[in-house]
Amino acid sequence: MPTDFENTSIQYALREGRMRHISEVEHGLACGCVCVECQQPLIARKGAIRQHHFAHTAETNCNPSPENLTHRYAKNLIATRLRAIEPAFEVRATAAEVEAWARQPASTFEAQKAEVESLAFMPDFKPDVLLQRGTFKLAVEVYFRHRVPPEKAARIAGRYAHAVEVDLSDLPANASPNEISQALDSPLRWKWLNNRSELFGKLQQQVDRCSKPYIPKLKELASRKTPANYSFQLPRQKVQEGQGKVKWAEGWRRQSSEDRKTYAEMAPAEKLAIHCSYLGLTPVELPLNLMQGVRGQSLLGRVHGLYWQTWMFARWGVGVKTFGALDVERAARQTYPELASVRATLQTANGFSETAELFYEFMLQLAAQGLLEQHKGPRAWLHTFSPVAKSRAEVAALLKTLPPAIS
Repeated sequence: MPTDFENTSIQYALREGRMRHISEVEHGLACGCVCVECQQPLIARKGAIRQHHFAHTAETNCNPSPENLTHRYAKNLIATRLRAIEPAFEVRATAAEVEAWARQPASTFEAQKAEVESLAFMPDFKPDVLLQRGTFKLAVEVYFRHRVPPEKAARIAGRYAHAVEVDLSDLPANASPNEISQALDSPLRWKWLNNRSELFGKLQQQVDRCSKPYIPKLKELASRKTPANYSFQLPRQKVQEGQGKVKWAEGWRRQSSEDRKTYAEMAPAEKLAIHCSYLGLTPVELPLNLMQGVRGQSLLGRVHGLYWQTWMFARWGVGVKTFGALDVERAARQTYPELASVRATLQTANGFSETAELFYEFMLQLAAQGLLEQHKGPRAWLHTFSPVAKSRAEVAALLKTLPPAIS
């Protein structure tokens, strides 16, 4: 248990404008330090009996509070490290009878610059530390012996969209730099004082969408007889990588199911070669129709359109089976586990998630382009589809009537 002397001795000082702990400087006057409060010279006493500490070189009434020094050091350490922790948080949104929530895990905020007790913009108000990256500002309050008072918390909320508090209240008055650093690295010590996250607005948009029925724009989609690329550049490298796996895919199809590499274990290029093998052509023969722009494409994230569109057509575009958007979505969830997200699982009033909408509109475009047969249902969102090609030979012949996207 710390003695009274250990609790009241001076452990921090200034050297060349930076706060230093007694353990970080040389013994005696060689430390080159001055008092944080009175700016007078200090001597570093690092003997063998008493705890190492600083002392004024001349008689003075200055008696810095260890709590104040440790608090100030913690603020300067945050600014020097240029990082803080953004705590985990949850948001909820409702509309009509729809309710959803999303959770953002804790993460490290890496700043480009920092100010300690900045007076910018508000001379009568200063957060302990202001971290900034680009235009994003994060106000940081250090709770050492006193929590942020309500009036200051209100000022923070009015001035900064993002503000956090780190709780160091259980550390000793003369906490060491190592103790402070370890505490700052613990996500459990950080909490939000104010967080105007974009996540709530995005979630609310999704919930608002889900409170209404999905009604596809059939006339607009039926007019897309010519496919359009959804990015500025065609995926030439991905196609060439898939082309390099053509022989591998042929060998894979000849293997028994027990000896085959599973689909989940395959690299994207291998999957593309497999898709094309089932369609009876090679990746370089693929038309733009199977890598075209579809509304909501970004929903699939890292799964490039080339991969999921060839997967879908290889699975559903050959044979005699009639299918709908929800059939495709269920199969896609098994194939692409990353679709289990808030955006993917929220459903409209008539049962459509955004992934189902994506697949439905892709199928409507393929029908307009003559690659699927469309069967009208009782509602605009209840149309079903069936393949035009009934066999691998027929689908290969059909696709080869279209120009290759990569020439």
